[in-house]
Amino acid sequence: MISYIEAIKKIFGHLPAPQAKKARLDAAYGYFLAEDIISGTDLPMFDNSAMDGYAVRSVDIRDASERNPLTLEIIGKSPAGNPFPGKLTSGKTVYIATGGVLPAGADAVIPVEYTVDAGPDQVKIFRPVKKNDHIRFAAEDIKKGEILLSKHDRLNAGRMGILAAAGTRQVKIFEKPVAAFLATGDELIGPDQKPGPGQIRNSNTVVIRHMIESEGFGFRDLGVTGDHREAILEKLKDIPLPDVLMTSAGVSVGRYDIVAETLKTLGLEVIFWKVAIKPGKPLLFGRIGKTLYFGLPGNPASAAVVYKIFVEPALLAVAGSDLPFPLVFEAYTMSSFKAVKERLQFARGVCYYDNGWKVKSTGKQGSHIMSGIAAADCLVIIPPGQEIRSGSPVKIQMLEGPRVGLAETVRAFF
Repeated sequence: MISYIEAIKKIFGHLPAPQAKKARLDAAYGYFLAEDIISGTDLPMFDNSAMDGYAVRSVDIRDASERNPLTLEIIGKSPAGNPFPGKLTSGKTVYIATGGVLPAGADAVIPVEYTVDAGPDQVKIFRPVKKNDHIRFAAEDIKKGEILLSKHDRLNAGRMGILAAAGTRQVKIFEKPVAAFLATGDELIGPDQKPGPGQIRNSNTVVIRHMIESEGFGFRDLGVTGDHREAILEKLKDIPLPDVLMTSAGVSVGRYDIVAETLKTLGLEVIFWKVAIKPGKPLLFGRIGKTLYFGLPGNPASAAVVYKIFVEPALLAVAGSDLPFPLVFEAYTMSSFKAVKERLQFARGVCYYDNGWKVKSTGKQGSHIMSGIAAADCLVIIPPGQEIRSGSPVKIQMLEGPRVGLAETVRAFF
């Protein structure tokens, strides 16, 4: 039996290098970049107005006030997409819309709410402005030649937007892995079926599927098979193996736990079996050729936790992320937790902020307790053999949110 840190180091030591490909920008959402993106343009591309108002020479209205409004002559308009072609001179102004190109000669914009019409082609101004007020300057966001986005950045909505604004048509991205899942157990039936004596509905496939698809990875449902060598082989022997293969149950020490021995006939190389954690001790990790194999425990809470702390980081790394692990940070627990001898415990918790970060237990922590997974947004990390009392500081690992690299994760557990 190996430690949690030893297990993640072994897993990451066997991950294949991410594979890159070219893609159109409109097909790249959710992927990780395989190269830095250099901007081919300034952003903004030209000086423009941040307000609806009037482009002015600030010196012309420096003495404007409510009691002493100043009148300027309107010589044109500069709506967005249709710049005013001339130059602003003393005593003149140009109506300008938000995003409109700043006319030559102007050095500020007076917002329309500080003005009033004063007859045909004239406007009264009731307030001065300083030079550069209400102007968005060319290249103040991004300069041409600067790094727009970096390798390993994930293309979210905002990053897609800045690439579109810079005129990027094609990007180099890392390919997403495909994961397949096979649930084993004679007792399993479909979620829509009525259980007979001793039968239970298969929930593991549902949970794992949605965890995988929520990250945008491909998922293949291999269905359910019984605890029999022939049945398992029938499911797997003639199919193309995915990047990652997972099974649930059949990897412990019982009479019917025969998955690993069966998969060895398909070329499974076992890299480790059993990790000193709770839940999830029976985890088996190996390879079948180029396919990564994770033998997950059968209990629902165990399978979900093992997926989040081992499989999901591996999938993210294969997809090109250099920050695949959930953030670990300190909080104060409002619940007590029992000690687990010789095993690192990942208890299900709910995190919240109340004059500092706090966490409370979701309740019973048994490996079969599904309500805890349903309620949890974090895992409470409890060192081996250590009882945690309410009010104590603990480390927690978020199930969603900010992510960090392997080195930072290793440091967090020491």
